[in-house]
Amino acid sequence: MRILMTNIDLSQIGGTQTWTEAMAKEMERLGHDVTIWSPRVGEFARERLADFDVTDALPIQSFDLCLVNHNICLDAIQPISGRKILTCHGPTHSLERPIPGADAYVAVSEEIAEAHPEYDFTVIRNGIDLERFLPAEPTLRLEPRALIFTKNAEVQTMAAEACGLAGFTWGLANYQTNPIYNVEDLLPGFDIIITSGRGCYEALACDKSTIVLARRPENGRWAVHSDGWATEDNIHDLIRHNCSGRMKKEQWGSAELAEHLAMWKGPEVWGRDFILEHHNIRKSAEHYLSMIPKEVAA
Repeated sequence: MRILMTNIDLSQIGGTQTWTEAMAKEMERLGHDVTIWSPRVGEFARERLADFDVTDALPIQSFDLCLVNHNICLDAIQPISGRKILTCHGPTHSLERPIPGADAYVAVSEEIAEAHPEYDFTVIRNGIDLERFLPAEPTLRLEPRALIFTKNAEVQTMAAEACGLAGFTWGLANYQTNPIYNVEDLLPGFDIIITSGRGCYEALACDKSTIVLARRPENGRWAVHSDGWATEDNIHDLIRHNCSGRMKKEQWGSAELAEHLAMWKGPEVWGRDFILEHHNIRKSAEHYLSMIPKEVAA
């Protein structure tokens, strides 16, 4: 099949950009011809999507399937023929709000689907490339190491202070200030990952201990929210909110984070099995393809 994928921005690394990369590679692996359109093509496309036909000019040909990120892109590709599936990655951002014009709607979490009951959402979770994110043998260290994996400066500053209070050494992977395209090479060197959203799933795929921490709006103001440690007992609840900090909505400062870091008991090995079952990019791609009428998929 001919598949068109869209994303509002392919100039820098981020959650939907990485989703686009993982899904495009899986669709290509399945034998489909993938074209990727974005009005902003840049470094991310050059670094991660060089093997694909990536364009900032709106394609004029028809497609069998259009996998659409962002409502602006859905509006732009209306003249293009093909079954259109809009995927919404968050419940509040203006670009993620569903609009008419798609043949089907996908949410990456129940939280999004429940925020827009007027649309008949199918939940397909963020897919992780499990050949890229692999577990490493646990390394026992006298001093645990934490990776602050975020794009937000306030989260970065607070987490760094907390690591100092807890006596942990730390490293940084910030989407904006020091983008690291091969974060899978960085993860094995750390014991604890402080992150949110897709970063949680990538960390769990490597069997890393994970704390959910993110800056979110609350009552008209921004604050750092946490859902605490991702555990085998609470992970099903966390993914309903896409590991966003919006489950418990606890406002943390550096002292609260340091207190939780000090609770760490050592590496656990449940995460990868969970991601294999619920966030496997191969299962995600197959789910999308199952939404196409048989006469189109043939």
